[in-house]
Amino acid sequence: MNRATLGVSQKLTQDLTLRGNYNWRKNDDVTQQGVNVALSLSF
Repeated sequence: MNRATLGVSQKLTQDLTLRGNYNWRKNDDVTQQGVNVALSLSF
């Protein structure tokens, strides 16, 4: 395995959503990781 992604989403209120994502990737001798966090407001 050389790639993995995990994401979650939680509706905080009717108009507010919190999302989080984690990425992992391995290429030869290089390993990359990333984290994203987003807050969405619908109006």
